[in-house]
Amino acid sequence: MFKGMIYYFKNKCNGFQTMTPSLSHFRSSKITHSLIRLKQISSGVSKSKIVPKKGQLKRKGDLWTDDEFKTLENAVKLHGKDWNYISKNYFFDNRTPAAISIKWRCYLTKDDLKTLEYAVSKHGKNWDYISKEYFNNNRAPKILSAKWERFKNELKKPKNIVSKLKDRNNTIREPKKIKCSRNHWTDKEIRTLKKAVKEYGHHNLEFISKKYFQDSRSVSAISSKWRTLNSCSRNRWTENEDKLLFDLIKKHGMEWKKISKLMNRTCDSISKRYDKITRKQREKNTELQTRLTRQYRKNHLMYKDYDKLQKLVDKYVPHEQNLMKKSPSNPLKQCRKKLTAETAGCEPSDLTALITSFLRDIRQLFHEADDYNVLIEVGQEPTIKTFKAHSVILRARSAYFRAALSTNWAKTNDGIIKMNKPNITPDVFHVILKFMYTGTIVLSDNMLPHYLDILVAADELALIDLIDYIVEYILKKEMFWFRRNLVKIHRISSQHEAFHKLKTSCEEIIQKDAPTFLRSKDIGNLEENILIKLLKSDNLDLKEIEIWNQIIKWGKVQCSLNGNDKENIEDWTNEDFEMLKLSLTNCLSHIRFFLISGADYHDKIRPFKKILSKELKNELREFYIAGRKPNRLNLLSPRLKYADEESLLIKLNHFTLISSWIDRKKQNYQPEQIPYVFKLLYRGSRDGLKEADKFYQKCNYQGPTIVIVKPFGGNQIIGGYNADIWNKNQKYDTVTNSFIFSLVINNNENDTGICSRVKSNVNKVGCAGQEKLPWFGNDLNWIKGVCKQQIYERKIVDFEKFNTEDVEVYKVLLKVNNNIFFDEFNEDDNTTTIFNHEIIE
Repeated sequence: MFKGMIYYFKNKCNGFQTMTPSLSHFRSSKITHSLIRLKQISSGVSKSKIVPKKGQLKRKGDLWTDDEFKTLENAVKLHGKDWNYISKNYFFDNRTPAAISIKWRCYLTKDDLKTLEYAVSKHGKNWDYISKEYFNNNRAPKILSAKWERFKNELKKPKNIVSKLKDRNNTIREPKKIKCSRNHWTDKEIRTLKKAVKEYGHHNLEFISKKYFQDSRSVSAISSKWRTLNSCSRNRWTENEDKLLFDLIKKHGMEWKKISKLMNRTCDSISKRYDKITRKQREKNTELQTRLTRQYRKNHLMYKDYDKLQKLVDKYVPHEQNLMKKSPSNPLKQCRKKLTAETAGCEPSDLTALITSFLRDIRQLFHEADDYNVLIEVGQEPTIKTFKAHSVILRARSAYFRAALSTNWAKTNDGIIKMNKPNITPDVFHVILKFMYTGTIVLSDNMLPHYLDILVAADELALIDLIDYIVEYILKKEMFWFRRNLVKIHRISSQHEAFHKLKTSCEEIIQKDAPTFLRSKDIGNLEENILIKLLKSDNLDLKEIEIWNQIIKWGKVQCSLNGNDKENIEDWTNEDFEMLKLSLTNCLSHIRFFLISGADYHDKIRPFKKILSKELKNELREFYIAGRKPNRLNLLSPRLKYADEESLLIKLNHFTLISSWIDRKKQNYQPEQIPYVFKLLYRGSRDGLKEADKFYQKCNYQGPTIVIVKPFGGNQIIGGYNADIWNKNQKYDTVTNSFIFSLVINNNENDTGICSRVKSNVNKVGCAGQEKLPWFGNDLNWIKGVCKQQIYERKIVDFEKFNTEDVEVYKVLLKVNNNIFFDEFNEDDNTTTIFNHEIIE
């Protein structure tokens, strides 16, 4: 029996009975909801439907009805932004507080639209000001911008022209317009078009567009394509057409549409023909240049310099030896035709002998410069040396001297031009001047300390051929010296665009062997952006306290605190600590302090506590005293050596997920529990993206592998795990443990991805048909760009065709007791040998 007074009354709006207890603390949950519903009806919140039953939570993508918008508007008027209360009492938990909050920020009432229209008329599209002054920052500027564009477009629409439809919630909506495709016409579409025109004629293109293409191709596009198919020639290309094509390209450039109208060929046909001709010519020139290079370098010469020396021949060499009238890019046969009648029949060996004789005469000018007209003073006190040279040779060999010795710049005194080059040492300039006269350079071990100085001087004097030659020589024959001076070489190569090959090679070595690089004594010369890139890596195989020590060394060099008088930290002033803190501002956030032991923190970090922020010091104090880590979302995870080379496509959490799938784990591994190490075998952007031969050259008989594919555009990754070997000579292989997968690349480390395993013992992992392409069936064929579900359990992506941006293949090595055990397949006797390799500490 109720202890409170209860009375009943009827509401005529919806015809249902509601009871209200007089004492609030005796109300049951059902009575409470009835009371709130009564309050809604009496306040005019809703006049149509009762809100669905409690517990029927609507999905994120469910559309909001007009009743819900009215309910939300009135609820906000009554209770403000108490989203929890509104969700519970007005929507009965069918809409989450977060969803209601987001919808309110995106929802504009009729009054809001009037306010927005007035604000835009006064202040234009200054959305930040409008959001602040007219909406009290309750509506984001982006939302106001989007709503205004939509509202403005609706005002422009003519009324009673667009047909409107009603959905199941009686919401009036405009029908969706099918977007016309602008993609390349496929062979299937062309066949469909021909068939349709043959049946209905070319005057009914609008009907053809609707029936055969479902309005995916516009009438104008179909009309244009039909004219192209009928007007353009489909015959084989003739020599006259090839000549006409290149003449038109010289005149109009690569504007295929203009050329197509002039040649009566399709744009696609013209571009393919041009690519085919130029590709053949490039291959032919490459072969001939290789032959010439091989012949010339028998005498340590550089054939690219011969055409530049042609200007000197008439003045210093007898007419009978004038054999240099050729371009180095011309084929050998064409060069012979340009020779005089007396030497036209010379063999390559005779030609080499004559060239050697010519260069011997030029070399005499370097050693016996009697008729010089240029004096170049090189170096600084006390090592200053004056070199004698000929302006004609300097101008022919160097773009720098061509400008410096021109009549506009050069000043003569008694017929002699004097120049100063204090930034180049005499030894270096002697090597460069000899190269300009003889076209030769001898790179010995004694010159190793001067390699970088020669490169810098050659870049200043614009000797591009010399730079390319020295760079290639260093990368092929002096890698030991290159690695020992990696930091210095990277710093210098970053300052000169001509050294881009050296810079790229430095960064590749740094990425592969980051610990050695960080331990370098020359770390103070490292650029900050490279250092931060290394600190961000999860694959850095170094103790965190070692990283801290090297960062401190780097910071001391940046603010000149590495002298003998600054060795004792106790003698440092507050200004010294402030300078160090300023130089390490961008680096400290990447140190994983909570992985450092208490003893190391006390001995190595605490003396530098002045450079740490107050918040970080409090967190470290709580961690080392109470053993509690801070509850921060951006807390850095431990560094692990999970791969020999860090992936450009996926991160550590993805390797963790793939390892769990390999072992069929119900609960995913933690990063420190990964039982595998992954060795990079093949990278498409480096080794050849769609070349099957390169793939098999790197991956054949390598054992279990994972293939990681990045489709062009978007943030999805697809791939597969081959539990057996890749074998080019075997068409298919039965593999039951293989699977394909898809991942999403974002900041969410809890992404579970999609794993799809083979349905049954299907012979579909291996090579495809006569082309011998590696694939996982048509479920994943990255070379052809196909991902269509057939033999695997689940569909991993929404699309079926894609363009491949990059591919990586990693060999899966099993890790047991700090050792890696892996299988190596012997192709000759079909046996398997077990090798044991220790993990690098």
